[in-house]
Amino acid sequence: MPKSDHRSNAPGSGPSRPAIVALIVGLAVLGMTLGLLTRVGGVDPMRPRSLPLARTSIAAGQVGGLLPPASLLDRTGDRRASDLERPGIVALVPPSCACLDGLKRVVTTAAQFGLITHLVEAGRDPAQVRSLAGRAGGDLQPLIDPAGVLAAAYDATPTLTLLLLRADGVITEIKRGVAPSLDLRPALRRLLSAPQA
Repeated sequence: MPKSDHRSNAPGSGPSRPAIVALIVGLAVLGMTLGLLTRVGGVDPMRPRSLPLARTSIAAGQVGGLLPPASLLDRTGDRRASDLERPGIVALVPPSCACLDGLKRVVTTAAQFGLITHLVEAGRDPAQVRSLAGRAGGDLQPLIDPAGVLAAAYDATPTLTLLLLRADGVITEIKRGVAPSLDLRPALRRLLSAPQA
């Protein structure tokens, strides 16, 4: 008479298939929930993180230097240029800038690399820069530079000027007179692969 196989009922045997499936489903739900909570909290786990500011002898306003000590205004009040989230892009626009198409492309490309775009207008009209940011859409932080410090330091053009800001605060590239046709992807790859000071 053939012997019956009692291994599935033996004490200490491995978990059953329904238990394994339930465990996998539970882990998947937990992962999705944590991801949703993280994004709702305003922190993108895929976004590169800021590093302490580099020490550099290169003057502000030049590639290789830090942002000058400008006082910027956002929805919450004053903040220093050195406190901007990085790495990222600083988009300098003059008042009444006719650069919406170019700005939209910049914001879209930056988001593909997990980077934020800081929209800085030299002026005193917060409603104007917020309107431009709203029309451009995406991950865009509107800021006012009342004294025009950044525009002066980087010789900003009457259209769109971009500063590529490394995680340690160093400006890696300055792009003036940016047109909607500009392909930023090579520059952003260089930005994210650049060695930190």
